[in-house]
Formats: sequence, C-alpha cells, structure tokens
Amino acid sequence: LVAYVFTKVSVTVYAGALVFETLLPTTFGTPENAFWIGAVSTVLLTGLYTVFGGLRAVVYTEVLQTGLLIVGSVFITIFGLYQLGGWGELQSAVAQDPDRFALWRGLDDPSFPWLGVMISSPIIGVWYWCTDQYIVQRTLSARSLPDAQLGAVWGGFLKIWPIFIFIVPGMIGYALVQEGLLSIPMGPEGEKINGDMVFPTMVAELLPVGLRGLVVGGVLSALMSSLSSLFNSCATLFTKDVYEKLRPGMSEAHLVTVGRIATGVVVGFGLLWIPIMKEMAEGGGGLYDYLQQVQGLLAPPIVSVFVLGLFYDRINARGAVWGLGTGFVVGMTKL
Repeated sequence: LVAYVFTKVSVTVYAGALVFETLLPTTFGTPENAFWIGAVSTVLLTGLYTVFGGLRAVVYTEVLQTGLLIVGSVFITIFGLYQLGGWGELQSAVAQDPDRFALWRGLDDPSFPWLGVMISSPIIGVWYWCTDQYIVQRTLSARSLPDAQLGAVWGGFLKIWPIFIFIVPGMIGYALVQEGLLSIPMGPEGEKINGDMVFPTMVAELLPVGLRGLVVGGVLSALMSSLSSLFNSCATLFTKDVYEKLRPGMSEAHLVTVGRIATGVVVGFGLLWIPIMKEMAEGGGGLYDYLQQVQGLLAPPIVSVFVLGLFYDRINARGAVWGLGTGFVVGMTKL
C-alpha cells in the first residue's frame, strides 16, 4: 500500500495531469491550474466507475483501452515519420548521436551500465509480474487456470509493443527537434528537453483534430484503467490482509465500505506526494526514470522472499517477515 502511494497513484495521476497541462494550457487560466484540475478530475472520474462497477468494469474497460492506446501510438509514429520525411531521415538523425540510442552501454555509463540493467531488470520484473496485487488480481479473476495461463502469455506478447509505442515515437520526437520541426519544453535547468513532454507535445502538434481526440482519449483511458486497477487492489489488500484479521466476521457490505475508505486514504497520500515527485522527476531523468528508481528500492525484499520461498526449502515464515520488514525499512530510508 505504501509502494502504491510512491509509484502507481502519484505517477499515474501525474501523467494524466501532464496531458491536461500540455493540451489545455489556457482552458483553466494557467498551465498550473490545468495540471491540478487534470490530476483531481482523473482521480474522481476513475473512482466513480470503479466504485460502481467493481473488478468487472476494470477488466472490460482495460480490454478496450489497450487497443485504443496501441492504435493511437501507431498514428503518432506515422504522422511523425511523415513530418520528418521518412525512415531514412530518422536513421540519419539517430546516426548523429549513436551513443544516445545504444541499448547496451559500458560499465562506466552513469545511468544504464549493461550489468546493472541485466541484474536489476529481472528483480523489478519478478516483483511486478509475479507478486504485485495489481497484476495478481487479474490472474485470480480468470475463469479457469488455462485462461489465466493464456492471459499471462498474451500479456507477455503485448509487453513487446512498448518498443513501438514509446521508443520509436520518442526517437522521432528527438529527430524532429534536431531538425527544428518541433519545439518541446525544456527541463527546469534548461539544459535538456523535458522527456515527459515529448509524447503530449507530439500529439498536440502533429495530429489532426479528430485523431488528436482519439489519442488523448486513449492515453487518458489507459491512465484511468491503471488507476481503477489500483483502487481495486487497495481495497482488496486492506480489507482481506489487514482489516479482516483485526475484525473478523464483518459483513460483505461493511468490508466494501472499509475498502473504499482505505482506497481514498491511499489516493489522498498519493496526491500529496505529487509535488515532491514532480520535483524529483523534473530534476532527474523524467517520470519513467523516477518510477524505476523508486521500484528498485521497494522491490528487492519482496522478490527475495518470493524467489527463495519457491526454490529454497529452509526459508520459514519468521525469516520471510524479517526479510520483508528489514528490506522495506532500508529501501524507504534510501528513498
């Protein structure tokens, strides 16, 4: 629940607020107003349909939003390449600074040394895909074990798509800036482009009006689907793992109410964290970099207990609890 405050709530709401700030900068007076109105309205709208629709509403809306997000990103790629002059122009722009786009980097690289990536990526991956209630609840809601297994395989296939959804459009955005065809806001230091503004700026500047609405709808609906899953997870975690242990035998209606209150508290803390997170994201490598750093501090103890519990029969409950507790305290201290 604490991890959700620092990662999923704050990051998702912040991303939705950025869309409002970029695409509706003067609608609410100032870009700052648009940012906060976007943040609060995203939470309220998502909360409404999650409260009244439950997990079924979460699952059905996510299926639709997945397709919408992929289609929207394909359009960004097509229109961006058209504006740039084709794939050859993109290759030429990338070739001017090959080190920036290298996937494998030396051990002396300050951000992405190859060994650090090889060690830490599986840790965050196992934590997210195998132990996070946010993902696990989807598996547990499947009709049968084969459905759950096929869902995991399908999710793995969809996980290939971010290369085309995020990385290629990002490279196109970089190339457009180098060619002077696109202007993207700079970071707070004024030394480099604010990476978080590349996608919304491309949507605002490159797409025609109708498609722009489709893509913005896709982005916001994807963010809302993340939030709705989060709300559902918070309610389940607190009621099943905490509240029912303290007050057993309570009615289902009472537990639902408690779950909604717990979710509201988590969301409230997430909103309070956004100004701090905004400073961290803008002062560092952006939103994605912030997310990986925080997850990298919170994931290792959970992954250790999970993996050792599977493959080492001397692990016991007391050791697991101490491992989780100590690791969490160390990670939070570092954060």
